[in-house]
Amino acid sequence: MQSSAHAVSLDPADVEQLLNDPSAANRAQTAGKVARQLDSGLLTETERKLAEDIVRKLTRDAEILVRQILSNALKDCPDVPHDVALTIAKDVAEVAVPMVECSPVLGEADLLEIIREQATEHHKAVARRQHVPQAVSSALVDTGNADVVTELVANNGAELDSQTLDLILGNFSGQPAIRDTVARRVSLPMPITERLVATVADNVLDHLITHQELPAGVASDLVRQSRERVTLGYLHAQSEDRNTEGLVEQLRQSGRLTPTIVLRALCLGDLPFFELCLAAIAGIPEDNVRKLLLDKGGMGLTALHRHCGLPEKWLRVVRIAVGVAKDQRLFECDSINEQQRDDFRDRLTDEVLEQIEDKFDGNILEFLVARPVEEIAMPKSA
Repeated sequence: MQSSAHAVSLDPADVEQLLNDPSAANRAQTAGKVARQLDSGLLTETERKLAEDIVRKLTRDAEILVRQILSNALKDCPDVPHDVALTIAKDVAEVAVPMVECSPVLGEADLLEIIREQATEHHKAVARRQHVPQAVSSALVDTGNADVVTELVANNGAELDSQTLDLILGNFSGQPAIRDTVARRVSLPMPITERLVATVADNVLDHLITHQELPAGVASDLVRQSRERVTLGYLHAQSEDRNTEGLVEQLRQSGRLTPTIVLRALCLGDLPFFELCLAAIAGIPEDNVRKLLLDKGGMGLTALHRHCGLPEKWLRVVRIAVGVAKDQRLFECDSINEQQRDDFRDRLTDEVLEQIEDKFDGNILEFLVARPVEEIAMPKSA
């Protein structure tokens, strides 16, 4: 019984006749059959070389239909000769797109070459590939084409580091659709999430002031509180690879490293974030912050609190919180789990309500009873 690999004879005379046939339909049929055989992996060495010669000739066929069929038939083939794949990938978009988008034969250098030499449809096809290396993603962003970047950020198989995502949000700040697409990615670096939260919050603030007739100060306070809760809630959700240092530095540079987010982090039991915030505000190493907080006489904590410009009325609460953390030995932990945070928050609330009988800032009670956001859905643009 004849194997499926030999369903079409690869006799050179027949091949030549088909290639010389003036019928584009016949040549297109030949292209599909030979390409499928090449993809089958069942050809002998001689047949494989002959099939490769055929497809090389077909890549130069004058009829786009012939080249389209060839591209579609070979797009997933791991054995297509590299020169054939690259030739098809540099063809007109109608031919090239399937090969550019799917071919496993095209490497990073090929994709960068395609981006340099070809136009938008080729770029969008690169952006849709199952895996887009970081260097290729950066080159696509550098095209400055919003349609290409939208395809890229919608592809969770595209490698996009914090620097590239930050560049996208900066360069396409006037494109809400791109921002929303970034927000829907499966995984985002924490600094990028915070920037998105801040952007959405700013839009909400404008809306509250202009459409709801809220005084600017009231609206700003409401938005700031919500933004800080979402930021810290997202920080809690990212148990690994949080890049907390990057987040704190971004908050500092953008003016969003506020006293309220510092105290909120402390009351939520996120001591590493609290210490990093104080180090950034004070401009001193984190180790020095730890020493000042743990100073037995309490003078170090007082000096640090005032040096960081935290409200004086909060000093008693900060002192109580640091004392609770010491008692629970949280400063000795490499990481703090959710149960430890819950125990810390419960004990801190009890201690504050017991020790501070006189009136204190109402915001503190909100900080004490607040829980981190467990499920966060990025809001759509206002």
